[in-house]
Amino acid sequence: MSQLFSLLQDFNGLVWGAPMLLIILGTGIYLTFGLRFIAWRKLPEACRQLVAKPAQRDGEISAFSALMTSLSAT
Repeated sequence: MSQLFSLLQDFNGLVWGAPMLLIILGTGIYLTFGLRFIAWRKLPEACRQLVAKPAQRDGEISAFSALMTSLSAT
């Protein structure tokens, strides 16, 4: 049992060590350039949409409520 625990600790250190950090950072940089900085380009519009008070009809939810609902699922 001790050997299994030691093996799992070594595997955990290998998987979640520096290589995984580099993979996560590399993926983020790749997607940022690949999507042409869409997260940064659309940030002002997203903030405007969050604070705007659009006319709301009965039976509809606000953009803020939709955002919070989608974020709660992640």
